[in-house]
Amino acid sequence: MSLYGINAYTSNYGSLYSGLYNRKSSFGNSTSELLDLAKKVDQVRSASFKKNALEEFKKIFAEENDNSTSEDSLKLSQNAKDLSGYAAALATGSADFSDPEKTLSSVKNFVESYNNTLDSIQNSDNVSILEKGVSMVNTSKAFSRTLGRIGISVGSDNRLTLNEDTLKTASEGTLKSLFSGSYSYANKIADKASFVNRAAALQSQYSNPYTYNNKRGLDFYTQMASNIFSGKF
Repeated sequence: MSLYGINAYTSNYGSLYSGLYNRKSSFGNSTSELLDLAKKVDQVRSASFKKNALEEFKKIFAEENDNSTSEDSLKLSQNAKDLSGYAAALATGSADFSDPEKTLSSVKNFVESYNNTLDSIQNSDNVSILEKGVSMVNTSKAFSRTLGRIGISVGSDNRLTLNEDTLKTASEGTLKSLFSGSYSYANKIADKASFVNRAAALQSQYSNPYTYNNKRGLDFYTQMASNIFSGKF
């Protein structure tokens, strides 16, 4: 079923699942996957789904805060923009890993902007932004062993801590494996931060992140349905 079809179902009244279930005999025995899909579509458009999604995502972060204001979103947008810039600079090879002092400066900027972005994300009430923040955290955890070899640890609060002495003695090969190239840790973080930057900038302009077909052109229901059916949620 395409997202176009999912949109059509979410825009109709009543339960798609109930309608299909009542007619299942006409489909024979091959309706189990279709019925499961219908259940998910009904779930996506339920009022409680948004609330539960927010609560689950926010458990990843240190604390829950009130809904974002425009000022909070602007701050998040700037922090994410900074992070994307520092991470992209590392990933594209502009950092000189043969120079310990330049490496320290580049990595310190990255770590600081990463933590600032996570701190700002926890203020958001936008599911898409929270989801991308969780993805950032999971990416850092996945690379935690290699990060530890250059002096970066992932704390219980998911923030990064840098040991400068360890970084200065880290091998150039390990630094490049983490920070250089399209498939590097830095590039993955740059992509996620860039998304957060754009989403937060849009959110700062519109007070309700869930308005159906609002001026942002982002349909909450389509977005969450896409996440569910692609296995992200």
